[in-house]
Amino acid sequence: MLNCAKKIIYKMTCLAPITPTNQEFQYPFNKIMHRCAGNDAPENTLAAIKFGLEIHNNRAIEFDVQLSRDGVPILMHDETLSRTTSFGGSDLVKNISHNTLSGLDAGSWFDEIKYRNERIPLFTEVVDYCKTNAVWMNIELKGSDADVRSDDRRMDLIGRTVASHTSSLFREELDKDVLDYTVIPLFSSFSVAALVAAKEVAPTIPRALLVKFKEDVPNLIEVLQILEANAVHLCDDDILEYDLVSLKSAGFKIMCYTVNTPERVDLLRSLGIDAVCTDNFAVTGDRIKSI
Repeated sequence: MLNCAKKIIYKMTCLAPITPTNQEFQYPFNKIMHRCAGNDAPENTLAAIKFGLEIHNNRAIEFDVQLSRDGVPILMHDETLSRTTSFGGSDLVKNISHNTLSGLDAGSWFDEIKYRNERIPLFTEVVDYCKTNAVWMNIELKGSDADVRSDDRRMDLIGRTVASHTSSLFREELDKDVLDYTVIPLFSSFSVAALVAAKEVAPTIPRALLVKFKEDVPNLIEVLQILEANAVHLCDDDILEYDLVSLKSAGFKIMCYTVNTPERVDLLRSLGIDAVCTDNFAVTGDRIKSI
C-alpha cells in the first residue's frame, strides 16, 4: 500500500474500533458500463449515457469525477485533456477553470460529425439525468496519478466535495429509514484519503476500494474493514490471485474490471464475483439475482 494510505489507515485504527461491514448493500446490476458507454460513444459524456440507455436500455454506469481549478466536479478520466478533448495544452485538469473546461469539445475525437461539440459534463448534470432516467451510478473519485499516490489533501478535497454534492442531490433517498441501493450511487476510488473523506461527509452512501495490483494492499480485508467499505473493485489482470472466498466471507461485495468477454464473465461469476465493469454491451448482464 502507498505510504500515505498506510498513515491514514494507522490513524483510523488508533481512533476507532473496526465496525462490521454493511452487508445490506447489493449491486443492483451485475453489468456496469465502463466510462458510461464502453467503446461506443465519447467516454464520460452525457452522449455516452444516452447512447447506452437509448440503444441498449443500459441502466448501470461507471464514470470518473475530478475537480476543476475552481472546485467544480466534472466528468473526466485522464489527468490531462489531450486524448479526449479539443484542448491543445498539456496542463492538468485540476489546473484549469470550469469555464475553460465547459467550452471544450469532448466528442470530435471519437466521431467528428456525430459528436462534434459534445461538452465535458458537470457532475450535477449527469446526476440529474441519471436520476430522471433511473440509471444507477458508480462514481469514481478521481485525481491525477500524483494526487492518488501522495497528495492526501487533494484527494480529501475531492472526496469531500463530490460526497457533499451527492448527499445534497440524494437527500430525499438518504433520509429514508430503509436505503434503496438500486437508486443510491456507489463511490469508488484508488485513494484511501478520498474514501475516508466521503465516509465522513456521507456515511450512508456505499463505498468501494479500487485495487490495481494485489501487492498494493497486502492486508486488504483489514483495510476494507477499517474503511467500513461495502465492496472492493479488483482488476481482471490478477483477480485470480486473491482469496475471493475470504473476501466474500468477510461480507464484501466484489466487482471486477474491465471484463469484456461473456466467457470471462461466466468464469468470474462461478467464483462468486458480484458484478463486472465492462466496455462491451454484448456482455450478459441483467439485474442481479443470485450469483
